[in-house]
Amino acid sequence: MSSAFLSSEEYDERAHQLYDEGNFDEALAVLREGLALYPNAVELHVGVGYARLARDEFAWARQSFEEALVLDHDHEDGLAGLEHFLALSDRPSALVCFNDMMAIGVLKGLRQAGIQVPNEFSVTGFDNIVFSAFTNPPLTTFDQPKRFIGAEAARLVLELLDTPPVEGATESCTAATGTTTQPMVHPGSSMGKVQKLKGRLLIRETTAMPKAFSPRAWTGSTTRKS
Repeated sequence: MSSAFLSSEEYDERAHQLYDEGNFDEALAVLREGLALYPNAVELHVGVGYARLARDEFAWARQSFEEALVLDHDHEDGLAGLEHFLALSDRPSALVCFNDMMAIGVLKGLRQAGIQVPNEFSVTGFDNIVFSAFTNPPLTTFDQPKRFIGAEAARLVLELLDTPPVEGATESCTAATGTTTQPMVHPGSSMGKVQKLKGRLLIRETTAMPKAFSPRAWTGSTTRKS
């Protein structure tokens, strides 16, 4: 498609632009061209997965995401961490993972150990990556409002650029610290305030009260009612 040499990141960026414009077929063509040169580029496999999803080709999308997971060693951290918990004499009944990739690695390890999810062990991720809905079973995860986080960050930057400095604030700041003069934002600005954005807990099929739950871990720490 292109005679110029492109890196895998540039292929991904070009495909992402086409995807945002709704040109899914062209995006897929760019990704395939990139994979012909960079077959181990995780971001290109993930991009193909997104393009396949946009075309409602769910089976092919899942295959692309699985190929990306094989190449991405992040989920191997989940496997390594799981070994520690499974070795405990009083092992837990659930595991909250730092991100979805690690949770997917945990699911793989549990499956290899013959432990049923969620009947015997519950797993949750964090991030809500697209592939989390296609794991077996589908992964419970926390969905961050990524689009709103980006929009709010951009709004705050623009507000900072548009806010005039307080008159005399730079001089007093310099006199007190002896550092380089920097304008201070107007007191009415929202900069410096904590901005809270709500996410969503997506309860899927990897979490439940285990049927094989053992009360031993709670002995002495809870009071039972007869």
